[in-house]
Amino acid sequence: MYRGIFFDFGGTLVTEESDLVAHGNIYRSIIERFKLDLTPENIDSAIRSRIESALENSEFKWERLIDHAISAIEEILSANRIFLTSEDRKWLEDIYVEMHARHLELFPGVKDTLQFLRSKDIHLGIISDIDDSLLYATLSRRGIKDLFDSITTSEEVGVGKPNPLIFRKALKKARLRPEWCIYVGNSVRHDVIGAKRIGMTAVFLGREPEVDPDYVAGDFNELREILQKLIP
Repeated sequence: MYRGIFFDFGGTLVTEESDLVAHGNIYRSIIERFKLDLTPENIDSAIRSRIESALENSEFKWERLIDHAISAIEEILSANRIFLTSEDRKWLEDIYVEMHARHLELFPGVKDTLQFLRSKDIHLGIISDIDDSLLYATLSRRGIKDLFDSITTSEEVGVGKPNPLIFRKALKKARLRPEWCIYVGNSVRHDVIGAKRIGMTAVFLGREPEVDPDYVAGDFNELREILQKLIP
């Protein structure tokens, strides 16, 4: 019998479309503050390149994504003969967190599903490749932070998924064995492979995965139907 369910965050609990909205607002705020003759797309390209490069090695060493974003912005500004002060750095970090917390939206059915699972008296957790400040601010703003018993991030552990260490850390917090747990995520490489490698039941949230998870749910309505069968 299952005793715990863990969720990914980005693309699983919150939509990728709303993440794009958050980033667009961040870039416009930067352009306005520093009076740059650039488009949001110019800034996005520089930051995306830096973060994608960092994520390639994140399974073995996690570095805060916000730090990579600020480094990319610093390069853009220095090319325009603008140099960051400590106040500017704090503003950048604050606006990065605030815009995500303000604009990231839950998928339909997330809150109802979490409340349903709470009624089953099982451990609810998050395992996510994300910066702590962004995650906690968004969960609080969306009113779901208190629905989780544990939260485990790559920033906390120092490595990203699918490294088994982050899954083991979450299981240790919950005092659960992997075979007692379900993991729900939208990435085959990070979520499905990572969870199955350690012995958890993997539910892929999306369509047509490249490898075989244990279950596939197209949305949270389908996910709830699966979970109702697994956790009667």
